[in-house]
Amino acid sequence: MTLDGLELYRWLPNGLSAVDIHVFAEGLVNIAHLYYLHEAKPRALDVPDQTLRRVFTDHNVEAEAGYTLDGRARKKIRLDYYVPSARPTAFQIIRRHGRILSTMEQWGFRWNDLRSQHPDLRPAMIYDPHHQDVDAVSRAIGEEVCELFCSYEETDRIHEFLDA
Repeated sequence: MTLDGLELYRWLPNGLSAVDIHVFAEGLVNIAHLYYLHEAKPRALDVPDQTLRRVFTDHNVEAEAGYTLDGRARKKIRLDYYVPSARPTAFQIIRRHGRILSTMEQWGFRWNDLRSQHPDLRPAMIYDPHHQDVDAVSRAIGEEVCELFCSYEETDRIHEFLDA
């Protein structure tokens, strides 16, 4: 076997044996798999995340990403962003695509659990209307347990929420 630039070749004078064919096929599969996994540029933040960070920058707010809080029943609930203040604010971006009812039921419990342990907490959930189906029940859960439940496109509501 010799390597000539980017071409790997091997001269086979007497034909191919079964082992050679198998090894060659495995090599092609591995190369194809590595090519599929390779990303030429780093993965960018999703649009709701970028929008929320821009709103934080506009308000000169230092939000801690990936913050964990302990609830009464469930410990170490991870939040996307946490803004410590006299009335702390917690933001969660819904990242699930499609129907979000099961996610909203889970977060409904988590927000109630967090508020029982931290009564001054102001929960907020942000969703992407282009990738998520927000039905009436999901919206009712979000508006019941969160002080802010809106699309990332409603930046004026997010600004007003941070001003309050």
